[in-house]
This record gives sequence, structure tokens and C-alpha cells, in this order.
Amino acid sequence: MQAMPGLGAADREIFMKKNNCLVFDGKSGRFHLQTGESSASGVLCLRGEDFQVKSINLQWKRRRGSFVAQGACATAAFQWIVTIENGLLEFCVKNTGHKDWRLKGGTLAFSWDGFHPRMACGDYFQYVNTSPTIHAAGVRAVGRESFGIPLDAVSQTLTVFQNKKNQSAFLLGTGTDSAALATFKVNPEAAHWESHFGFEADFQCECVIRKGTGLALARLLCLHGSDPLELLRQYGKRLGASRRMPIKRKITGWNSWDYYHGAIRKTDIIRNTSVLKKKLPTDRLWSVIDDGWQCRWGDWEETNHHFPGGLKSIGTEISRRGVVPGIWLAPYCVHAYSIIARHHPECLLRDEQQRLVEKVFSCGKVYVLDPTHPVTKKHIRTTFRRLRQRGFKYFKLDFCSPQLEGRNFHDGSSPATAYRKGLKWIRETVGREAYLISGEYSIEAGAGLLDAARVCGDIHVFWGHIRRNAKEIAARFWLNDAVWNNDPDFLIVRSPECVNSKSTGLVHQTRPETGQFLSWLDGREMGMREAVTWASVVMLSGGDILLSDNLEGLNSKGWKLIQTVLKNRLTSAARPLDLFSHHPIPELWLGKGKKHWFLGIFNWTDDARRIEVDWDSEELSALKSKRMEDVWTGQVIEPSGTGAFNIEAHGVKLLQIG
Repeated sequence: MQAMPGLGAADREIFMKKNNCLVFDGKSGRFHLQTGESSASGVLCLRGEDFQVKSINLQWKRRRGSFVAQGACATAAFQWIVTIENGLLEFCVKNTGHKDWRLKGGTLAFSWDGFHPRMACGDYFQYVNTSPTIHAAGVRAVGRESFGIPLDAVSQTLTVFQNKKNQSAFLLGTGTDSAALATFKVNPEAAHWESHFGFEADFQCECVIRKGTGLALARLLCLHGSDPLELLRQYGKRLGASRRMPIKRKITGWNSWDYYHGAIRKTDIIRNTSVLKKKLPTDRLWSVIDDGWQCRWGDWEETNHHFPGGLKSIGTEISRRGVVPGIWLAPYCVHAYSIIARHHPECLLRDEQQRLVEKVFSCGKVYVLDPTHPVTKKHIRTTFRRLRQRGFKYFKLDFCSPQLEGRNFHDGSSPATAYRKGLKWIRETVGREAYLISGEYSIEAGAGLLDAARVCGDIHVFWGHIRRNAKEIAARFWLNDAVWNNDPDFLIVRSPECVNSKSTGLVHQTRPETGQFLSWLDGREMGMREAVTWASVVMLSGGDILLSDNLEGLNSKGWKLIQTVLKNRLTSAARPLDLFSHHPIPELWLGKGKKHWFLGIFNWTDDARRIEVDWDSEELSALKSKRMEDVWTGQVIEPSGTGAFNIEAHGVKLLQIG
């Protein structure tokens, strides 16, 4: 990957040396986190079904680069093993007793040691990620709410803190293949959040540890430096190192969902696939059948009456047009009236109170399969083997996260381990060459197994959806090309100016725009300006590009938008230069294409604004003397020193540089 302009040698050198900001003191049983001017002291607490044990209450011994402690209580005997190397903490637990016992999880809580300045809420930004990856992500000031990120938001998988005054930053993030999913929580000293704060990493694990066995409860990586964007990128590289296959070529194609939703027919698929092939001169295109093709969730081998001839027929029709067929399914959710739910209730997941894990989605009431049960495993392998035999090579997995609500899995796994096993069975069945994408997965569970994953919520033709998705896409730039290909959902352009006739897409009840992050289908539909803004976001995401309009209904303006995005698609995701700022959504995005740099300058507000760009900044100084052209108008730009751009409400200035 080409280095970003302006990244100093000192920052790069940080990652060429061992990162020893996290250490363990075997004498006191405490962890110490040294990040620039601050030093925090942490205590690890292990939680069982009826006991809690803290690291400071055990006797630790050094053994071959690790620290080991033995412990026992009324119901359990155990051994702890702590290893820290190159900033990575690994915490393992073994059952050394004569009977099985249940592990609930562990918490590593940090407070400040009194020898260094404490962290004041008002002095720090925090990066927050919520899972699955279709949920909120972004940066907020500690002690303040932000668009989509509440005051007390808990971050999942990772978090980053940056000091506003001296720009120093540190990252805490989990690794893959651990038995727990990690969350990170800020603990303020006062309820008004105007004081100081500590923080904790919580490792959520619910499983039985059999006698004589053990597990890796947690892997926690700590990185520090002066560039939080670089910390995120390096964390992505560490997660991506678990991949056993290379990152695949990014996808270009069409998906049925955003225009047709569940009211999809075979004829719609064929018509749009034909237009796709005719309009886009790309050597490999994909056509994906989304939700609506099946008889019911769980009975994935059957199509409904809108798909005469079944899956083999539609797969053949797509392939005959020189396009690769893809398909959507929710593999671990089954309708209450599905065949597998009726005949194999033993493989349905139950919660801690032994109640069925039950959800209501667009199809109605569904139950959730236990991915570790032999019946489920056979069902999954049979389903995906048949789909492969019918010609499908792209598999979009949805609604997988309800598995995490299960307890007492058949093979005794923790929810996190079972969650990952479920994805592993699918990958083994479809093969390494198939393109596997998830619409709903956690980062650490999908890393190394998925080829792509959604990094934002559903897009629809509403400004509220564009704003929400832009924030999430910007915040998850670091996943692209390291962990998987980012999927920004769909490139849709069907504003009134871009269609030949009135849209007959999603029918909805018109209502006011509430301004809430999770508002759904609120406000007016997008116009041409918003369509250009969304097209710019998709281009700068550097990820897969899947169209999702009725392609027959687009006019020349609509196709010009699409072709411009494809012509200028980035080779990697743009960096949101002002991610760590008070802007609710980043306004400056800098990315690299095949021949040029691209700078997106966004106005996310409802009023026209004059936005300043500091061309003498570290990130942009190397580019200020190069030729600049507005991608959408062709206008040549002449910057000098600090430039300013007048940008209309909901608009963007997208510059091609070089």
C-alpha cells in the first residue's frame, strides 16, 4: 500500500519496533498501560457462574515468557496464563479441577495510577464501533453525544482514544479466534461526565470448560502513536494477517434489493442482468438475487412461484448472459413454519432461561439454528452445496448475529466461538474461490473468512440514509484491503433527474425528517445533488460497487453518474482526514486511484457553506502543487495556501488531483 502523503517517518517507525505500551507486573498482578504522558493501572477479573477472581489476589510465577497463576474456589479450580508480546495480550484459562464449570467472561478495568495526569473527559476523542458492521461507527468527544453515538456508547471489537491537546493516541482492539467478543466501555468518575474517566475491556464469554481443557479467553492488542488513522490501519493489517487466502478482486454488478425488495420476479432479474451486461464493458460482472426468491426462510432449496424453473433455471439464465450469479440468504434463521423447525426442534437455539431465541423480521417470526448442532451442520452443508451446484458463486449472508443470543450450545462452545464456527462451515462448503460476503457480522468473527462485508446500514433514496451510511463508511475505511473488501451497500442514482419514468420502487409512508441517526425512510427522496454526493461516497469507499436501481428505467444522466464512479474507483479506501474532530460526519476524504489522488469535500448540513481546506497541512502539502479538476463538472481548480470552497447544502466537491 502506498503511504499517504505527509505521514512522518516517526509515525512509520513506531510500527517497525516492538510496541511495549502494555506490560504485566507479576508481583502485584496488575497491568500497566503507558501511553505518552499517561499511565493507567489495570486489574483483570474472571467471572464464573458463581464466583469472581481478580488478578491482584493470585500468586504469579514467570514461566517461559508468560505469567502463570493457580486458583480455586468452592466450585472451580483453574490456571491463568498471561502472555504479552509486541503489544498483544493473550489471556488463557484452563480447568485444572475434577469437574466441569461454567465461564461467564472477564473484565480488564483500567484506572489511573496517581503518578501521571489523569484522562479528562473534555480532552479526548473516542473512536466507537458497534457490531455487527451495519451498525453505528464513528468518533465522539468523550462526555458528549454525537450523531448516532450516545453519551454512554459501548464500543465493540476496538476503540481508540486521542488527546486533543498533544494528538497522542492509543488503540485497544481484540484479535481473532478468541472465545470471547470484546467490548470497551468508558467509566466516568462523575455522573455529569465533566470530570476524569477510566475504561475497561469486557470479554463476553458464556461456555462450559470441561475438566482438563482450556481456552483463549481474550487477545487484546494495544498500539499507540500520534496518528489515530494510522493506528486503525495497522490494526486492520494485524487482523488481516489471519487470512489464509488473498483478498479477492473487488466486485462490480447489480443486486435486486433496494429497488425491488421482496417483490422480485425472475423476469426482473433477467431484464436487469441483460441491461447490466450491455451498459458496463467490464470483463466480469455479478448479478445478485436478494431476499424474495425463496419459499420461506429455512427452506432454501425451494423457490416461490415468481421463479418458475427453480434456482437452476435462473442461475443458468444469468450465466448465459455472461454474468456471474449470486444469491442472498439468512442461513441460520428459519421461519417458524419451515420444515427444519418443524422436524428438528432439537437444533434450535435457546437462551439462558431455555427459551427459544426468537426474532421477527420481514418474513415473520423466525427461530435461530445452533450452528454447532450436527443437524444444523448437515443442513448448512446441504444448502450451500446445492446452491453451488446450481451455478451460484457469490453468497450474501444476512441476519447472523442472533446466534450470539444463544446459550448452552450443543458442543459447549461460547457464543463467539459458535458464531465463527457457523461461518467456517459455510466457507468450507462453498470453497475458497467463491465470493462470501456478509450483510451482518462482527469484525473479529468475520476476519479471515469473509471476502467482503457491509460496513454501513441499508441505503435507501433518502438523505437520512446517505448521512448515516457516510459516517459508518468513513469510520471503517481501515478494514478495506486488509481484513476484506468493504461493501458500501449499493450505488443507487434514481433521483427524479436520472430516471425515464416515475419510480415504482419501495412504497413507504411519507413523514418528516427527524434528524435521528436511526430514522428510517424519513423525509423527502434524494435529488440530483444528493445522488452525486452518495455516488462520491461509494467511489471513495474503495470497495465493491453493486448497482440496485431498475436499470431499464435509468436515463443518460443516471448512467453517466455510474460510469464516472466506475472510471474513477479507488484502489483503496479514502482516509477521512477529520475523523477525529468535532464534525459529526467527516468532511474531508483523501484517497488514491490508479493514476490520481481524490479529495472529497462534503457539506453534510442543510445550508450552503464555505468549507476551508488547508493545503499546507501535513496530509495535503504534497498535493497542493498538482493539477486539480472537479470530477463532476470538469472545472480546473487552482489552490494556494488555505483554500475555500462554496458547497451547496447536501453537496460535495470531488477533486481529482495529479
